[in-house]
Amino acid sequence: EAQTDRAFLGRSRRVVVVADSSKLGRTAFARICDLSEVDDFITDSEADPVALKELDDAGVQVTTC
Repeated sequence: EAQTDRAFLGRSRRVVVVADSSKLGRTAFARICDLSEVDDFITDSEADPVALKELDDAGVQVTTC
């Protein structure tokens, strides 16, 4: 699945990550891409403000809903 996701990223103009707040700060089994490749991050309002600030500081557009 990670290889398929990487192939999609290679062909995309914009990378949007949608994840609930429980995913922030966790390490996954496979790396899909570097943070520098992510354009937008969308999550719920329970997300850790410090983690969201780190994303914002890295140039990622953060949206909570």
